[in-house]
Order: sequence, then C-alpha cells, then structure tokens
Amino acid sequence: MTDLVVQEFSEWAQDQGLGPARAEIRVERLGIPHVPTSLPRGWQGVYCFKYQMVWLKVGKAGPKSGARWTSHHYHPGRAQSTLAFSLLRYGQFSEIDFKEIPDLKARVESVDADNLGDWIKKSTERVNFLIRCDLGSSGLDRLEKIAHRILKPIFEGNWDPQGWKTISRLTS
Repeated sequence: MTDLVVQEFSEWAQDQGLGPARAEIRVERLGIPHVPTSLPRGWQGVYCFKYQMVWLKVGKAGPKSGARWTSHHYHPGRAQSTLAFSLLRYGQFSEIDFKEIPDLKARVESVDADNLGDWIKKSTERVNFLIRCDLGSSGLDRLEKIAHRILKPIFEGNWDPQGWKTISRLTS
C-alpha cells in the first residue's frame, strides 16, 4: 500500500509539472520495533503508524514541526490528536473491538499512560514519507490526503471511541 502512496504522489507531482528531482519522495520504513528519526533539514513529511495489518494514524509535519515528527505521538498528554492519546482513550473508554485487530484493545488497556510511548515503539511499524520543503504546504497537504485515502487509518483527529465514523468501517 505504501507503494501506491508513492506512485500516486509522483503522478500528482508530474501533473503539476514538477521534475523528478524537485518532486522526489523518500520512504523510511522504521519497522517494528522502531526508533523515531529526526526530520532531515530541508524536508517535510507524512508519518504513518501500523499495528499488525491495520494503519492506526497518519499525520504530517512541516519543516518547523520537529517535535510533532519525533515525539508528540508517543505521549498522550501532548495533544488530543496524537496516536498515544487515541490509544489511551480506545483502551479505557471504547466498547468496540476492531475485527481486524481484536487484541488491540486488551493490549493498550493493560499499558499505563507513562509507558504507552514505549509500547507504540515496540508494537507498531512506522513509515515516513519525506518530500522537499520547497514543495510547500500544498505538496505536504496533497501527500497526507493521498496517504489517508489509501491507508485508511482508524484513529484520526479527535477520534471518539464511542462512535466516530471510521469505526463502522472496521466493526461491521
């Protein structure tokens, strides 16, 4: 699926008249377990977290968003839109079990908030898509939209564990 993200972004860049050097897209597959990498100077990107066969979170970070890129998603107290916060709420408050990942709820509800970041690093795969900063926010926005559409992450924005619209896709 990540190859489809690269292919579609490359096609979009070509349609925009961007040459291959300017529209270069790099893919970092950090694997499981993973250690977050720094956002390279001159680059911006989209980060994606996957548990087993399901994408959990997709987000973007511009060139001045180093903390969002490297640490925010591993700490539930940083923002309500982080992966850690979504997992904490899912484990503690949701009555829904995703059929593709039936063990996720039990696993995250047994992890306390202080250790959730370590659990994410040990249990999820992280894939980063990097593009040059000179593509601006429009290029970054386009890359994120493509990744969302193709990967279909289950936790997005201020996800509501009691009924946000993406849960019906995996529980029905």
